[in-house]
Amino acid sequence: MELCKGIKEKNIKEVLNVIAYTSRDLNKLYNIEGKEQTVLHYASIYSSKEIVELLLRNGCNIEIHDEDECKP
Repeated sequence: MELCKGIKEKNIKEVLNVIAYTSRDLNKLYNIEGKEQTVLHYASIYSSKEIVELLLRNGCNIEIHDEDECKP
């Protein structure tokens, strides 16, 4: 998933590009590296504060639980 690649590489331009030009549901649980989680969960673990803030500004919901019932 290009969005996760941008998140993990801390590439804010790529993350912005994916958000702007795709219809990806940012609040859906995806199987990312073997775990059901949102992109916000993934960014909270692997990325920078700036990318987490960018995702929040673009509609990510901080109240969604992952498969372990954890919030980002």
